Amino acid sequence: MSQNIYCKPRLYLEDVGIIENFTGTVNFPGSNQLSQLDVKIPGFHLAESSLLNKEVRFYLNYGGEDTVPYFIGYIQAVKPTDVDTSITAFDSRCFIMGSYATKIDLTDEDNYDGYTLGQFIFKHIQDNINTPERDYIDLSVMNDTVPPVPMNGVRGINEDPYGILLSGMRMAIDDSDPFDIFDYEMGANFTNLGMALYFIKQKKLDDVSMTLSFGDGIKKYKYTRKVLPNRAQTDDVTVDFGSTLTPRVSRDVSSMIDKNVVKKDYPTRALIRNEAIKHLVRARLERYNITIDATKGHYLQLGSVVHLNTEEEIRGNHRLVSKKITFGNTMTLSLQLNSRPITIDNYQ
Repeated sequence: MSQNIYCKPRLYLEDVGIIENFTGTVNFPGSNQLSQLDVKIPGFHLAESSLLNKEVRFYLNYGGEDTVPYFIGYIQAVKPTDVDTSITAFDSRCFIMGSYATKIDLTDEDNYDGYTLGQFIFKHIQDNINTPERDYIDLSVMNDTVPPVPMNGVRGINEDPYGILLSGMRMAIDDSDPFDIFDYEMGANFTNLGMALYFIKQKKLDDVSMTLSFGDGIKKYKYTRKVLPNRAQTDDVTVDFGSTLTPRVSRDVSSMIDKNVVKKDYPTRALIRNEAIKHLVRARLERYNITIDATKGHYLQLGSVVHLNTEEEIRGNHRLVSKKITFGNTMTLSLQLNSRPITIDNYQ
């Protein structure tokens, strides 16, 4: 597929202008991780210091001209050579997480007691990230979880703001139906105003956004089937999906449960067991890891439900959890469906 016919990407670099001759990848890994743009620009020579922390707006222009950016980020790495310059940019969550973020201290004297999780991150970004000249993170659609997660008693020294947010989100679970449990994830939506940050509740699997088949959208795919856990244990409390007549498969999901138990300080074994069963149900929900080389779905939002019209056992509805586009002389689109979320420890 020729990029010149189907895809004419365009790049806007702050203080530089519009660039149209470049190659690269744009990656939306999901699971609350940073979106990333990597580009290589031939014949382009600028000092690294003049590019770092500059805004990048990327327009995919697949099948037509995009009216809003496909990706907005800030340059965090520049590698010039004699023939080209490579640039890496992350979305503006890089200012509140990881090595690029300013750490914060939450003490008995200086804290966010009385705030909800959404109010905490709103206040932090408003006071410490955005400036009178620029909103690095658009807060116009910032919402909260339902029910809200309180920040009372949250303490720490040299903490990552985004890490605090993700730790709190573990408590933001819609478990009104214990066998149909929905998580929240941080959404990053790119508009002409910038990157908007907000909480997204996981969609039901019957809310299909797109159907893919070999005749319509699928070039090839591969998948692995997961071994589903039958038991979960925290301390001396065990929950079990198996029986004496069925195989029992162990999986260590206790670390997540242990942290939640400490966070909520459950007073009884019954409540601990209830939390353990919720996490076990969630661990059993996603049965496959699916990778699709696709010809459509470029503009699907993460979390969207995709119906696979295939002959194998993966036929049915699955959630889009990540996507990656490579562009140059040709373009490829890779969709990941139904991978389990990674843990907070992977963000440090």
